[in-house]
Amino acid sequence: MSRAYLYSLVEETVLMEPPTHFIPSLEGKALYGMKQVGHFWWLHLLGILEGLGFTSCKVDMSLYVFWRDKTIIAIWIHIDDGVITSSFPTEIKQFCKAICGNLEIKWLDNMKQIMGLECAFGEGEVTISLTRLTNNILDAYPRRIFQHDSPLLPILKTTSSVKGFIMEATPFRSVVGSLAYLVSGLRPDLAFGVNYLARSSKALTAAHWAILDYLMGYLLKT
Repeated sequence: MSRAYLYSLVEETVLMEPPTHFIPSLEGKALYGMKQVGHFWWLHLLGILEGLGFTSCKVDMSLYVFWRDKTIIAIWIHIDDGVITSSFPTEIKQFCKAICGNLEIKWLDNMKQIMGLECAFGEGEVTISLTRLTNNILDAYPRRIFQHDSPLLPILKTTSSVKGFIMEATPFRSVVGSLAYLVSGLRPDLAFGVNYLARSSKALTAAHWAILDYLMGYLLKT
C-alpha cells in the first residue's frame, strides 16, 4: 500500500514547529512522525472497510472479516502491508476493485513475504523464515562485529553495573528495536539480551554498545 499514513484525516488540532524559513500549509492530513498517526490511519482504514461490509476483530484490531452467507473474506493489515484470503477467489477480485477507489494498493498473486517474514508454500505446508530481515539488520549495523557462540551471558558477568559517558541513543534504539522484532518472530534465543539492552537505552554508555556488539556477533554466526 502506497503512502498509507498520508490518506488519514486529522480531526483535531496538532501543533508542530516547522523548520526555519518554511511556511507550511494546513493540509488536515496525517504525517509520518506524528504520535497519533497510527490511530488516525486505523480509523481511516476502518471507515473504508466498514463501508464495504467488514468488521474489525475484537482480539486483533488489524484483522477485518466480511461474512455473508457462504462468502468469507479475511484481511490482515499492518500499516501498509497485509494479506487477504477468501472462500471464493472471485470475491477477492471484487474487493480489490472496490477498495482501489479509495487507496492505492499493489496486489501480488502469491504471498512471498509479509512484515519481513519470508513465506514459502509447499504441499500441505508453509515455511516461514527471517533470513532476509536478519541479513538486512546485520548489513545496516554501523560497527564492526565478530562471531560469538552465545548471545550475551559471558560478557554480562563483567558488565552487570556499567558506568561511563552517556552516549546518543537513537541508532542504538533503532538496532535494539529491530532485534525485538526478531524476538517476536522466530528468535526467542535473543530475548534476554534484547530486553537487557532495551532497559539501558535511557543511560547509554560505551559498555552497552560493547554488549550489543557481542549480541550482533552471535546473530551473525547463527
